[in-house]
Amino acid sequence: MGFFKHVSNIFNFKRSIFIGGLIAYGLTAYNSVGFHHEDEHFQILEPTLHISEGRTLDDLPWEFSAQMRPTLQIWLTFAFSKICDGLKIMNRFDQATLMRIALAIVAFLSLWRLTANFLRNVKSPTAKFAGLVSVAFLWFMPYLHCRNSSELMSALAFVVGINILFRETVFAFFWGGFFFGASFWLRFQTAFMILPFSLYLLCARAHWRDHFGFGELRWRNRFVYFAIIVAGAALCSMAAVIADRLFYGEWVLTPWRYFHENILNDKASSFGVAPWWGYLRSFFKGGILPIALLLFGSIILFIFQRSRSFITWIFIFFLVIHFLIPHKELRFLFPLAIFLPIIVANAADFFQQKLAKFPRPFLYTIYLIFSCVIAINFSALCASALLPAEVHVEALRIFSRADREHSAPVSGETQYFSEHPFKFFARNLSPNIFVTPLINNMQDREHYLLNVGENIPTASSRCKTVAQSWWPQLPKFLDQDVIYTNRFAPYILQKCLAR
Repeated sequence: MGFFKHVSNIFNFKRSIFIGGLIAYGLTAYNSVGFHHEDEHFQILEPTLHISEGRTLDDLPWEFSAQMRPTLQIWLTFAFSKICDGLKIMNRFDQATLMRIALAIVAFLSLWRLTANFLRNVKSPTAKFAGLVSVAFLWFMPYLHCRNSSELMSALAFVVGINILFRETVFAFFWGGFFFGASFWLRFQTAFMILPFSLYLLCARAHWRDHFGFGELRWRNRFVYFAIIVAGAALCSMAAVIADRLFYGEWVLTPWRYFHENILNDKASSFGVAPWWGYLRSFFKGGILPIALLLFGSIILFIFQRSRSFITWIFIFFLVIHFLIPHKELRFLFPLAIFLPIIVANAADFFQQKLAKFPRPFLYTIYLIFSCVIAINFSALCASALLPAEVHVEALRIFSRADREHSAPVSGETQYFSEHPFKFFARNLSPNIFVTPLINNMQDREHYLLNVGENIPTASSRCKTVAQSWWPQLPKFLDQDVIYTNRFAPYILQKCLAR
């Protein structure tokens, strides 16, 4: 067991892990230009122009005409942009970068505190080491938690609420409830995390392992404390309803509109349906198989070992509901990533105890496999930290620093501006960038991508060489569930556009 003793000694470098995690999150946030999914742009950044520039709701995605999108995150984004304007940071690409960095720092600190709080009674240094290292260096954690998306923001508010509840004071209960309310109004599906967590708070018993709740109190006191949490959530809900009123120009209950359109009218299914096991397929495809397999095993182990943990209750309830909903996207499960470091820590503690009974040759094999997984994770972490999230937006960012008279050929099927409302970055770009006319059915498209690989400048021999290589063809062979789809292949190509 020399290996695990060595790991225990490494735990003394907790400060180094913390600093390394901050660097990983900050570097990823800086380089992760663009969006992971289009909603991160069209449902958040573009609607801010409805506030600042008076764009009509019809100029936005259909969800806004249906008045079913909550606007709390839009107002927060608008406020951040106005603060940057006041500080003379006028380039909106820079504003988006600063927002990602701010989110990444808050997310890292919150996840670090959540993991440390949950592991406060764990005696195993190996488990604590594995949990904190997972917060800092699990390959997708920095990438997911620097995004200005509803999935991240709702999960972040939920984490902050839990961390506040650990203080166990009346003041903490109120503000914890406030952040739980915020998590709901940032993304309504967070209700499937709040409901089981609320049930746990009322029912948990002091003798339960990893106890967290009011279980040692009398029922009257439990309901009093729970009512304080509800009061905090109600205050946030009032603010969110007012925010919707200011955005839409009339009083509207967006949660009901969302339920009516996506569930009762089954609008969500029009974007594609999948069988109940669709999430499992997406998880293994998008999570890098050896790492995804270990995480899946760790989750199953945690559910069976910690059946009375609030994390287990949340996982089961959240997953069952999402398995039943026909429309499935892997990003819908991203909020659960906040608990993965704790789950990894539990698995590390379990296997440390079990491996002591195995012969030395078997242990060497385990160490070799584990070393390979670490190498794969590190490679993916580097790629995630250094590559843009959406290479087409990265190309636009480069254009924003180029000559205002610069123009570049663009695929005839795609264009960012003109008839389609992709205008958030427009004030930093020359109108001469896009010289190819729109195709006839452009208005029927929900959004358009800048295909940097199809019409690159021919003046550069380097660009010619790249264009004739296998790089432009690579995205065609990547499955839509892969988290890096459309990130690798055009990366070199877009460099050619900034002549």
